[in-house]
Amino acid sequence: MRNLLPQRMGRRCLRLLLLAVLSFWIVFGLAAIYPHQVSKAALDRIDTQQLGQVSNSAVSLNGKSLLQDGIRLYESEQFAAAIAVWEQSLQEFENTSDSLSQALLLSNLSLAHQHLGQWSQANETLSKSFRLLESTVDSSAYFETLAKALNTQGRLHWARGDMETALATWREATTAYRQADHERGVLLSLINQAKVLQVLGLHIQSKAILEGEIAQILRNKKLEPGLKATGFWQLGNAQRQFGELTASQKNLQKSLDIASMFQLQRLRSSVLLDLGNTHRALGKSADAIGKKEEALDYRRMALDAYQKVASSQPVSINKVKANLNQLSLLIDTEAWSDAQLLWPDLLSTITELPASRTAIYAQLNFANSLTKMMQTLGGQHPKTNKEPMPTWQQVDSILVRAVQQAQSLEDSIAESYGVGQRGELYEILGQWQQAQALTQQALWLTNKTQYLDGLYRWEWQQGRLFKEQGKRAEALEAYDAAVKTLASVRKNLLFIDTDVQFSFRDNVEPVYRELVELLLSSEQSAEPSQENLDKAIQQIDSLQLSELEDFLRCDLSQTTKISQFGADAKTAVLYPIILEDRLTVILQRPDRKIFSEVTVPRAEVEETLTELRQNLSNARNRTPEVNAAAKKVYTWLMEPLESTLKQQSQIDTLVFVLDGSLRNIPMAVLSDGEQYLIEKYAIAVAPEL
Repeated sequence: MRNLLPQRMGRRCLRLLLLAVLSFWIVFGLAAIYPHQVSKAALDRIDTQQLGQVSNSAVSLNGKSLLQDGIRLYESEQFAAAIAVWEQSLQEFENTSDSLSQALLLSNLSLAHQHLGQWSQANETLSKSFRLLESTVDSSAYFETLAKALNTQGRLHWARGDMETALATWREATTAYRQADHERGVLLSLINQAKVLQVLGLHIQSKAILEGEIAQILRNKKLEPGLKATGFWQLGNAQRQFGELTASQKNLQKSLDIASMFQLQRLRSSVLLDLGNTHRALGKSADAIGKKEEALDYRRMALDAYQKVASSQPVSINKVKANLNQLSLLIDTEAWSDAQLLWPDLLSTITELPASRTAIYAQLNFANSLTKMMQTLGGQHPKTNKEPMPTWQQVDSILVRAVQQAQSLEDSIAESYGVGQRGELYEILGQWQQAQALTQQALWLTNKTQYLDGLYRWEWQQGRLFKEQGKRAEALEAYDAAVKTLASVRKNLLFIDTDVQFSFRDNVEPVYRELVELLLSSEQSAEPSQENLDKAIQQIDSLQLSELEDFLRCDLSQTTKISQFGADAKTAVLYPIILEDRLTVILQRPDRKIFSEVTVPRAEVEETLTELRQNLSNARNRTPEVNAAAKKVYTWLMEPLESTLKQQSQIDTLVFVLDGSLRNIPMAVLSDGEQYLIEKYAIAVAPEL
């Protein structure tokens, strides 16, 4: 194999860090981060039409038939069956001198193995593909085959977390596609490069590809309409993943216009679905900064796009996805009447889908939405509507069917999600024994495939189950395993599949917070140990780093952290931590840590901080309200530590490492009713140590 463009890339995001920190604190204090709803990534695509065209006429009719059968199975996401058929086809090709077709078939076998988490088989078949290519004469067909093998290899590196090698490999793939004069391949491999550059924190280089090379290709007037529409579609999806929502909306609209003009109906449906996802993300973004009317407009646009896709005929996976997205949006906005009208029809449609990974994830998505509806409404009809409510038995039946389909496809990754979600259902119902058994099975399935993106979820779930059953030591062990797994997969979570319905606030933040709560909860009312206070601070730092990574859409794992407390005797560092039922503070000194806590529900803390921030923005007219709220927060944070601080009279500086909505409040405004905190101490705020 030719090593065309080897390079070593850095991993820092520091150019953006200073610019983003201020807006980061504001956004995270006000609203949840929007779910990352992304269409199928370019890195997952294979050109099955070209695979068929390359096949040599010397291959038997049976071999060609098996080849096409495998392509159909792969496209319907029946990966295990596709592997079995392609392996039979490969035996037919091995009897010919057509090494290019063999190499391409092996490359696509590797891709199918990757989808099933069969990493060693994926690597082995790919190595065989490259060995065959080494003995092949350079030609357009050779470079095209090499490019496709490199694209598959890049995806393998990406899936295993080796982003720098993935980038170098996709650069080689782009070069090979150019030598083959394969514009579609160039376009998709450039998008893959932009994605990995974003993860590595190289935003300027990523933007240069998106707005430079890709834009130049799409400006070519001679470009075939279908390819141009696909290019704008993939570009718009990538930009949504990067948080460039306005640009995403613009390019998806361009794709939609082209698809409509040339009557590319299948593509039009996919683009319209993703345009709805971008409108939904724009609505979340507007809501996060208090633009309620703008957020409402974007939600209406999202619903309109989903409804247009859903009204198409006949039933398709895009139609199902549109209804699923519509249902989850209606539930998020508490539009219960519309949600209750939609779910029964969706139930009858979704159970008719043929088995595939997408169909399985659609059922899991649907079960998740129904669970949220039932938890929010408590199984009761809203006063405004008497439409039927789903039952827990129906939800479980949906999950059982999804698991059975995954088993029939020999898809251990999809099966692990289905089994794990059933465990979560039984957790909600308080049936601990069944929940524990299913969670353990999901853990076994993810360990079997080494699918770490799912592993941390079941480790976390196991921790919750142990905690609910009073098994504190086992719970701590499970939570510790979950955060360690999270540390190794954080950069993978930046661009997660839409079908998993990933949300940082729902799927990452609680892992850290619940572990901190366990660490700060001691048995027999004793104070937490110094060791547990150390661990709690480490986990809060890790959470804040994860929040920054999610906000900046890049990997910050290589940033330097201060591991030892180095402040002088005149300085104290305070870590306020907002938990579900209390507000805790860890006061860190060079020699020891001091712990305090106040019993107050998180909802009350959040409400008080929100009101204080709003009143501060109009302080001349709201001074009494500001003073009342500032005294209340002072009572929570500082009053329990007053005696300790007075005993150490040399302390003249307080450094706050703030958590959650506390980041939106200037600590200087806190008051004991007679003096502001700034009158007593010099105050500094740090995002983390």
